Amino acid sequence: MPGNGLVPSAESRVILEIRGLMVRYLPSRQKPVQPLKGVNLRVHPGEVLGIMGESGSGKSTLAASLLRLLPAHAEYSAGSVEFEAQDVLRMRESELRRIRGAKISMIPQDPATSLNPVLTIGTQISEVLRAHLPVKKGQRSAQVLELLKEVGFDDPERIASAYPHELSGGQRQRVVIAQAIACNPALLIADEPTSKLDSQLQTEMLTVLMSVVRRHGTALVLIAHDPGILIGVADRIAVMYAGSIVEEGTAQEIMQNPLHPYTQALVTLLKSEHRAGKTDKFPVIAGDAPDLTKAGPGCRFEPRCPGRMSVCSAQDPTESNITHSHRVSCFKHAN
Repeated sequence: MPGNGLVPSAESRVILEIRGLMVRYLPSRQKPVQPLKGVNLRVHPGEVLGIMGESGSGKSTLAASLLRLLPAHAEYSAGSVEFEAQDVLRMRESELRRIRGAKISMIPQDPATSLNPVLTIGTQISEVLRAHLPVKKGQRSAQVLELLKEVGFDDPERIASAYPHELSGGQRQRVVIAQAIACNPALLIADEPTSKLDSQLQTEMLTVLMSVVRRHGTALVLIAHDPGILIGVADRIAVMYAGSIVEEGTAQEIMQNPLHPYTQALVTLLKSEHRAGKTDKFPVIAGDAPDLTKAGPGCRFEPRCPGRMSVCSAQDPTESNITHSHRVSCFKHAN
């Protein structure tokens, strides 16, 4: 069953709303790059929003933007990121520190680089609690053990006293999930949290993550380049290509009735992978992702699109609402 089975209506309460978000990278010795181009998204309390797309589509840039964690050479050139009706992009640094890790938490791609190698696991989780909650040291120690139990450790005392290098990749991923949920945030952002794991561990981690989300009623933004990760997990899916949301809908709409040519190609790849035999030729999406330093007007997928028209290279496609939950940016579906 996907997420919590939610299909939010337009009137549902919104916990996070991204409006017209544009980001530019301004490296000192290179041409400017626009990795996000007018992103619009909503996240509702308790739902699981999946974001999928190839590497380089802007997914990780979007994730970092939600907590204003982009590098110094990044510029938020337009738009807003409103969390609980407050614009993250206009918050003071002191305000950001109060919500990072407390109200919004992020689960990184690689726990090996996010955990401190010289501190025990217990200390690192305890520091999250100390930073945001008024609890004494003894209470924090007890909470650390409870958190480790919640993410599936049968021996939380041993894990709490261990150092990151003493744990396996799957165990470290459980630890960063425990850190992320320590303060019971309203929103979790998981940036390809299973990308460093084998298929068996991927399934285990998704099971742990979804168990936590359902238990606490936490909203989850789950980022994945593999559509298969989102099947049976996401309530809604947004498809990103070259910095734009090209299609968004319920998981069923995206997987069973994809409308944008890029979404159709991703879903075809997924279905081909599931049925491929040893003699089958695995399909690929023809062409290459665009060079964002040279991107001009028009649909960024146009050079790879088998159904492209002359208008596609001349102007940006408009967004069309197919149903109350399904939208697509493609001239073939223009209203």
